[in-house]
Amino acid sequence: MNTSSSIQTRISFLIQYAGLTPCGFADKTGISVGEVYAITGAEGVKPGFDVIARIMLAFDFLNPEWLILGKGKIVKSSHSGAYDPDLSASESLPEYITGSRLRILPVAVDEEGDERITMVPQKAAAGYLNRYHDPGFIEKLPAFNLPGLSVGTYRAFEVEGDSMQDQIQPGDWVIARYVDDWTQIRSMRLYVVVGNEGIGIVIKRVISTIRTDAQLILCSDNPLYPPYEVGIGEVRELWEVKRHLRSDPNRVV
Repeated sequence: MNTSSSIQTRISFLIQYAGLTPCGFADKTGISVGEVYAITGAEGVKPGFDVIARIMLAFDFLNPEWLILGKGKIVKSSHSGAYDPDLSASESLPEYITGSRLRILPVAVDEEGDERITMVPQKAAAGYLNRYHDPGFIEKLPAFNLPGLSVGTYRAFEVEGDSMQDQIQPGDWVIARYVDDWTQIRSMRLYVVVGNEGIGIVIKRVISTIRTDAQLILCSDNPLYPPYEVGIGEVRELWEVKRHLRSDPNRVV
């Protein structure tokens, strides 16, 4: 890892490296979930000595010089445990594609620390495009719990436009699970694609050509809208649609 990176960035990397969620990291270290998000989120709060001490106690493989100063490798040389990958190789992997160096994903949690489903209504879409990574913004969006979903992080997005008619109409909602490894995209499944300002937030059937030319092909159900290609560098997040909630429950599809 670049030694010029901040300690906040190194803690974010440690969470990913250890295969933990922010909540799992909080449980393991005894640091509050709020503190974890304050350090790794947009606020970038610098951790105090007590936080650093808790992290060092929780991870016996951790090289303190790497954590505090950004020098050396994440694993201390005297450690013979399982954590010993080639970090120089992992640094060369492209972000947001394989999930190996994925950023920390802000989530809403209830009083018991369980993740909730954050809602992204149409009126908040522009803000989400600019602040999808900001825990302060995410926590202000409405959120709810929904039983019966498999393990994962979920968002609910309100549908805008008619490109997916007749199945999905404007004003409907889709509940989608976060995709960390984009190489596992399943062809012609429904995904919410969060892109740059030229793309916005769209619901499309996706065909992946990531392995051949680093692109996604976005397809609409409405024949009036032809398929188009976007480069993976234009995409910020991918969410696989798992549930569809109609704005008019009596509508026949």
